[in-house]
Amino acid sequence: MAFDIGIGKFRSIAEGTVEVWVDSSVVRRLLPDVEWKQAGISVLRVPQSVCSTTRPMGEGKEVFLGSESLNAQSFGQLDFHGTGDFRRVGLGKLVPVLDDTPPPPVARKNSWR
Repeated sequence: MAFDIGIGKFRSIAEGTVEVWVDSSVVRRLLPDVEWKQAGISVLRVPQSVCSTTRPMGEGKEVFLGSESLNAQSFGQLDFHGTGDFRRVGLGKLVPVLDDTPPPPVARKNSWR
């Protein structure tokens, strides 16, 4: 099952790399052990090849990644403090774990007992 993942607001594109302003939910998924304090300053660089092919990028628009393009070998760079110091991060952490197995049936109890 393929789907698109919204990661933040488009910032720029150059040489096959897209820069996106990301919020705390994305930062926490990518770097769960890092203390993150300021909203609106984190920038994520991703290869254009992992961006959604069905949702176009553009000025002021949300950037979406295609889940089918993300795996354990998909990497980007995150500047979470806004200082220009980018750190390599695994983009596969953005894909939620989906279990296709149905949940077990709910056992019903008689209400009169």
